[in-house]
Amino acid sequence: MARYFKNPDSDQVDEVDAFQVLAILFLGVIYLFFAELWRHLLIWPGIVAIGLVAGP
Repeated sequence: MARYFKNPDSDQVDEVDAFQVLAILFLGVIYLFFAELWRHLLIWPGIVAIGLVAGP
């Protein structure tokens, strides 16, 4: 089931489905860069750092 999000800055509508979720899980920063999700790209290293500090 796809979801649609509208970017308030550019009025661009993006569709998010299972492919995008899997792409972020397996490709991480590469997907975020090519999808031009700059805010998420800045947040991602912080989340990874917290995960590394917290440990398994």
